[in-house]
Amino acid sequence: MADPDGGGTATFVVTAARCPQLLCRLVGLFAQQDRLVHSLRVDTLPRSVRASITVTGIDRDRAEIIRHKMGAIVSVRTVRLRFA
Repeated sequence: MADPDGGGTATFVVTAARCPQLLCRLVGLFAQQDRLVHSLRVDTLPRSVRASITVTGIDRDRAEIIRHKMGAIVSVRTVRLRFA
C-alpha cells in the first residue's frame, strides 16, 4: 500500500548467523533514518536467524540503501527486499 507522502511498504528478509547483537544492529539502521518498524518477526534455528522487517512510508531508494547496509553486517548472509 502506497503512502500519501510518496513512500511505500518495504519488507526486508534477512538470514544471518546467530549473534546477540543482530536485532539491535538491524533495527538501528531504521532508527538512524528516523523510521519506525511496522512489524518484525524473528525465527531462530540452531545456527541461524531469519528476520522479516516491514517498514511503511519509505521510498525505494532509501530502502535499497538500508538493504545494502544490512548486507554489510558481519553475521548477515542474505538480504531480500520486497517493495510495494
